[in-house]
Amino acid sequence: MNALEATRRSFLFGLGGIGISQVLPLGMTRAQAEAPQGYVLGAAEGEHLVHFRDHGNIFIKAGAATGSDNLALGTQQVTVGAGIPIHRHLKMDEAFCVLEAAEFSY
Repeated sequence: MNALEATRRSFLFGLGGIGISQVLPLGMTRAQAEAPQGYVLGAAEGEHLVHFRDHGNIFIKAGAATGSDNLALGTQQVTVGAGIPIHRHLKMDEAFCVLEAAEFSY
């Protein structure tokens, strides 16, 4: 490696070090900050919404309003015969857990 390549490599490593130094203080400050407190909510607690179509109860337990930017969690009462329409979320996943189901006869 000649002197020019060594100087170039040193310069590029220096730029990389400056770039990474801008990221590290944020992560270290956040890690050193006091951890947020958890909370416990009952079945009928949280942000209460009423579904516009079938008037089922929706309770948002965690979401952007409670400081959770990357996760939303809640319960939704889906009335018999209503169902959940096909839809998509562009920047998140969605999962369902059925707690109780009515029996259907065809």
